[in-house]
Amino acid sequence: MDRLIVLGILLAGLALCHGQGGTISFRLNTYSNPGGYGDNGNCCDGIFPVCKKSSQCDHYFNICFDDPESDNDDMSVCPFGRYTTGIIELNEITFGAMIDSTPNPKELRFNNAWPYNVKIKVQVWDEDGTNWLGNDNADDFVDYIYTIQSIHPDGYANEITISGRTTLVATMIVNCNNDGMSNDCITPLPPFSTEPRHHLPIQCYECSTSDMTTMDPGYISAWEGLTKRDMSYIEVSPQCQDVAADPEQFLQNCEGVCLTGLWDVDQDFIFRTCVAVTKDCDDLDDSGDPAATYHCSSQSKGNNGRYLVEGVQLPETDPGFEPEPTVDTAPQRPPIQCYECATKDMTLMDQSYISQWEGLTLRSMADVAVTPQCQDVAATPDEYLQSCDGVCLTGLWDEEQDFIFRTCIGVTYDCSDMEADPESSAWYYCSDKTKGNDDKHLIEGENLMAAMQPAAMDPAPMQSAPMQSAPMKLAMELAMEPAASDSKFDSAGWQCYDGWAIEGHNMKIEQDVTLDECKQLCLDMEGCVNVEYGEIKRTRGDKYWCILGDITIEDAKTRSKASLWNPNQKYLTTCEKA
Repeated sequence: MDRLIVLGILLAGLALCHGQGGTISFRLNTYSNPGGYGDNGNCCDGIFPVCKKSSQCDHYFNICFDDPESDNDDMSVCPFGRYTTGIIELNEITFGAMIDSTPNPKELRFNNAWPYNVKIKVQVWDEDGTNWLGNDNADDFVDYIYTIQSIHPDGYANEITISGRTTLVATMIVNCNNDGMSNDCITPLPPFSTEPRHHLPIQCYECSTSDMTTMDPGYISAWEGLTKRDMSYIEVSPQCQDVAADPEQFLQNCEGVCLTGLWDVDQDFIFRTCVAVTKDCDDLDDSGDPAATYHCSSQSKGNNGRYLVEGVQLPETDPGFEPEPTVDTAPQRPPIQCYECATKDMTLMDQSYISQWEGLTLRSMADVAVTPQCQDVAATPDEYLQSCDGVCLTGLWDEEQDFIFRTCIGVTYDCSDMEADPESSAWYYCSDKTKGNDDKHLIEGENLMAAMQPAAMDPAPMQSAPMQSAPMKLAMELAMEPAASDSKFDSAGWQCYDGWAIEGHNMKIEQDVTLDECKQLCLDMEGCVNVEYGEIKRTRGDKYWCILGDITIEDAKTRSKASLWNPNQKYLTTCEKA
């Protein structure tokens, strides 16, 4: 088992070389302490029960960013940073760019792996200055408030409301220090290549013959760091001895390599999974543990080798089944050629657009040629071509149709898989043919290159398709959504979607309540339209959380540039009022 530590150290070292960690930007927007009272029920300034109407609380704030599983209010436990603001003498505050001498927003740096959720703890105090003798008065405690929020390190401004007896509204933005990092800000992403991407997502078996959550916590952390998966979701089954006996079971998509681990002296523990931190088996050090054997493959279903566990019978489906040789399941269609260019610099777009496009094209926007020639690529038909394992796309957007982008969409071979968000500023043209994005589209106010003939200046008629806007979604992603009737958590007046969650828009978070209690809390809270319910399985006792939300699933899909409605296996279900 020492090999887990070897692998973890090796891959952690790779992360350090790429500039790990990130930055929190936290801005206080408003704060309300009605009447100006402290935690003890007394007014901040005055002699109980007489309050000074002309004087208000001298508020300052201690702010701490903690692990979401933390169950304490200790303001010294802040793995992602903490700070204290200056003083403002108001009971109802609208904050500006400075809080006394404290910048607002405040920038904090962190070096730990960024979690999906973060616990934000706030202590509010009233500064009491000195008494008539010139001695310091003890500051009065006003309130302790906290919230657990889902914040992605994507540069998106998340508005947060933290409520107790008093209420603080803030805006939080998280970014990784290096654009080449994954969402934990310490694991490097594979670098974008100027060549067509050949390593498309593969499928790997994920299962175990023993409960992974019963391992030593150090091993659990090491495996979760390599697989980017919660060990509590690993299916435990004797079928894991010979997954090829039921070859469509236990499969998951994998942006990495497939791994089979056999360990303990008698080879009686098998674990199959995706290692998500690398696409190259050579990156994994498989030496140093005589009690374990590892088999790594970069091929789809490459961890399907048959390994028997001592004392456990093979599945009854086919005891004598021998696995077939691994085959490549990728579509066997020869690459086509697509034009790739833009009439504006794609790197100047909003970062969320850049991320969306790079996710669809499997290309870096920095590599896209910027040229007015992109108006009519057929004028020089062999320029700006790239090999494409996918479909060709032309996009025109902005109200005056003044921005053209031609590219290869590398995540699908079928134009019918493509869907656009319904707004009113863009058209998209898709083709599965070579050079299928060579349609002639002229940009208003721009001249074609001088080499073009005058006859070419007549605009081609626009298609009558409805106008739509970037960024595009894949219909295949939407098709992944479970039907409401599929959920065992449905109840009268509620439709539930298992394994999906809404990013942000959290009104309130409760812990250790049942789903029925969670739904009732939503019914009792004005403005609540959905609940998200999740669990964390732990050896010291499972934890459950309930998040009340103020946005419908439909609005979550379309309100922002990137959909807020995403699959998340840490959530058991998200339920919406029917």
